[in-house]
Amino acid sequence: MPYLLMTDSDEVRNLFLDCLNLARKDISAEARAAIESSRVEIEQLLAALATLVARRDRTKRWFTRADAPGYLLRQVENVEIRVPLHLFDDVPPDDVVDELLRLAAAMRIEGGVICLSGSCAVYGALHAVADCDFCEYLRGNTADTVRLATQAAVDLASADLVPMKVMGWGEKSWILLRPWPKPAVTDDRADTTRTIMAYYFGRTKFAGDVEVTKLMIPLDDDGEDARASSFPAQELPLASIEGWVPRSLFEPREIAAYAVFLHGQIKKYETSNVAKALKRAFSLARVLFLADEADAIAELFRSSDLLVRAVTHSRAEYAQRLAAQYGEVPTDVRERALASAVEFFRRCAGDDAAAAPATAEAILTALAALPDSSAATAGTLLERFVRSVDAMLPAELH
Repeated sequence: MPYLLMTDSDEVRNLFLDCLNLARKDISAEARAAIESSRVEIEQLLAALATLVARRDRTKRWFTRADAPGYLLRQVENVEIRVPLHLFDDVPPDDVVDELLRLAAAMRIEGGVICLSGSCAVYGALHAVADCDFCEYLRGNTADTVRLATQAAVDLASADLVPMKVMGWGEKSWILLRPWPKPAVTDDRADTTRTIMAYYFGRTKFAGDVEVTKLMIPLDDDGEDARASSFPAQELPLASIEGWVPRSLFEPREIAAYAVFLHGQIKKYETSNVAKALKRAFSLARVLFLADEADAIAELFRSSDLLVRAVTHSRAEYAQRLAAQYGEVPTDVRERALASAVEFFRRCAGDDAAAAPATAEAILTALAALPDSSAATAGTLLERFVRSVDAMLPAELH
């Protein structure tokens, strides 16, 4: 992050690395309490650094506020975009932000707070995404909220979004496919559901025809909810100016949980899916303020076809899923999903683009046969990052 001095980044990183000890099972209650009490110091440091970055921002569009420590805020009409300090360099361009705001407005449940999440939150660094992810926090009686949110998802009427599937998790899992049942969710399911995921087929300019997802998390007054299904450090809340934001960036337990999650994902995918592992490595480098490591990964994303290949693979698999795992899929949705995969394959194939395959299965076969010029570089970069981070983390977490 060019706006911060190295000593600033070092101080935040050391505090965050100390938080990771909360994931250990061998620390004393006194040590755990000491780490958890550092939330005040983290809050103050993040607030000060975000203010410093806002002051150095040449566009003068970003500002900070005392009730949002660690966030940089920008007002777009009646919406405030809140960007975590560590993701400020990766904010999508204005035209992409405008599109994402339109999608969010179409999906948003009245009274909820919707957040941009996942790859689209760092589109400024990635420039190619397989899907667009959102997360929404909802307040109120959980059963009523589940009924309202599920019905709103299947009833959505938008030129840019077509609802395709809704899933719920709790004591039991359930799935809704087109044609939608009436009512969308029964009382026994609503009473025991803790999270909902809505899947849409989206039409955008910046990402083409793409899968759009929204994770919905009803919040309980007693805290017995599923907010651990997401992480505030990967979310850009899109709230009305007078609105509420449910989570903060300075809770030691959530800092630890996010970093441990990313580290585990890197280990899980480092041999089977290097592109995904590097995206998780990029996120971990950002949240630990490892600027050089994050910049090296971002440069690889920019200079190679690594992400384009990964997106091509994901979109071809999405076209396959539409045929096998969904209900009555409109013909134009099937066609547009396949055309999107073909378009990305052409970007990978280059001079051989004229011979683009015509089915999702053929795309996956042809993609695997293409030479992968970035594989060696990506593997070396990931291996070096893993060694570097492993040296920083408590050995018990490896």
